[in-house]
Amino acid sequence: MSPDGLKISGQVDLLVRNGNDVSIFDYKTNKEIKKKSFFNATKKRNVMMKYPLNNIMDCNYWHYVLQLSTYAYMVQQINPELNIKELKLVHIDRSGKQTIYDLEYRKDDVERMIKHYAKQLKTKELLDLDKPFII
Repeated sequence: MSPDGLKISGQVDLLVRNGNDVSIFDYKTNKEIKKKSFFNATKKRNVMMKYPLNNIMDCNYWHYVLQLSTYAYMVQQINPELNIKELKLVHIDRSGKQTIYDLEYRKDDVERMIKHYAKQLKTKELLDLDKPFII
């Protein structure tokens, strides 16, 4: 559970703990990992994610960075004494070639995303109170 009261779940492919150090691995078998999003020629910039993550390119690499960062965040919510040592994305392409990406732990982005989503849910709950109650 996040500090905002959200119940978050996910399934890590591989978690390795050595003392208080934690390494998280995720395996992907899609065609390719794109580190840059589509370049919009009209706007003369790459497509970015929606607020509050509009500082991050909207492509699968950054989706995976956020996915593993969210796993790391959840691990630290369960046990704050654990140190996130590394986040690794293991990509196996269709030919069987393996590429390992060392990912940055984007804790601030995860916290901002969770806080924003919790606020959206609370706003929706308040709006739903205005709806008629039908029996």
